[in-house]
Formats: sequence, C-alpha cells, structure tokens
Amino acid sequence: MDERIADAIARRDAGMALAVEHADQVEPAWSDRAFAILGEYVADTSADFTIEDVRVVAEAMGLPRPPDCRAWGAIARRGHRAGLIVPTERFISSNDPKSHRGPNRVWRRA
Repeated sequence: MDERIADAIARRDAGMALAVEHADQVEPAWSDRAFAILGEYVADTSADFTIEDVRVVAEAMGLPRPPDCRAWGAIARRGHRAGLIVPTERFISSNDPKSHRGPNRVWRRA
C-alpha cells in the first residue's frame, strides 16, 4: 500500500477513535447505545441507508448528538466489523447543514 494512503487511513482511524472516546466521556456509554440503535435500525430495514439516517433516528430516540459527528464513523466501522452492515459503492450528499452537503457512504444490511 502506498505510504500516503496508509498515513491517511491511520489519521482517519485515529480521528474516529478520538471522536468516539470523547463522546463516551461526555455521555457515558454513548458508543454502546449508538451501536445498539444501529443494530435495531438494520434489523428493521431492508433498504440501503446512510449513517446519517441512523443518526436522525438515534437522536429522535433521545441519544444526544456527539461532540464530533466523526464518532458515528466509528459506529459504522464497528457495525461493519461485526458483520451487521456492508458498504455499497454509492455515496450521497449529506442533508445535515453542519456537513455542508459532504458525501455520505450508502450502507446495506449484511
């Protein structure tokens, strides 16, 4: 693997790890609650989705928004590693104003 790509991956992973750690400090067990909601969401849908879709449902269920939304990236990785979700090749623009229409990966139930 190209050294620059490996460095970018390492920095991405470090950023997500810091974000989820901070979320758990601010709201104890935030990541476990978010992961449980992801599992419920996936069990209830057969449609493709984004983690933003899960976040909206989680917030409606009372889970506070983490200080840094990159924490949701860590939840997506955890779901993928656990075999709950798989990435598609598609990306769509975010509807969250704080994301400035940035790209969101589309996922599907594994």
